[in-house]
Amino acid sequence: LIALMPFIVILFVFAESLRLPNFQIVLPGVMFFGLLLILLDIPYITANHIYPPGRFIINFLSLAKGVLVAFIFVNLIRSERYLAIAIQAFLIVAFISALIGIGQIALVYFMGITINFASEAAEWKPNFLGLTLRATGLTTWPSWLADFSVLALPIMLFRCFNATSLLWRTIYLIGLLVLLSAIFLTLT
Repeated sequence: LIALMPFIVILFVFAESLRLPNFQIVLPGVMFFGLLLILLDIPYITANHIYPPGRFIINFLSLAKGVLVAFIFVNLIRSERYLAIAIQAFLIVAFISALIGIGQIALVYFMGITINFASEAAEWKPNFLGLTLRATGLTTWPSWLADFSVLALPIMLFRCFNATSLLWRTIYLIGLLVLLSAIFLTLT
């Protein structure tokens, strides 16, 4: 579901531009850089003897999602209120994804059940504990969960220090611990 979200939200952007006559769709410069990055995916098509065709599709969709996310952010976040909503949604998704990543490892460790959303075979890594599953959360690769969580850490930390009540400070502190645990469990 999270992989399809940019493609779904783009429909909302176009619907919003049709609904509001003064809503202009903007193409940020970073989109053109992203489109150039998509060209780097072409060697995966030509090297079928090295990479399976599925690799091209996975890379192309990942790059397309990145370009669409830049497009969506520039076109939807046009006020401070929308920015606050986007940051809150980002923190919630990061927290839920981290919790799912922790749950994946707990299921393997305590029940022997492997649930992994990795784009390839379940991602196992040797370490001092033996062969261990790497947490992926809602992403398709452990490193992406780590990247996503690392991006959420400073915002969560800022919110923790600037919380207006002890309850919110505790909530953000729990969020920080969950994010840090998920980063550790990705073994990245």
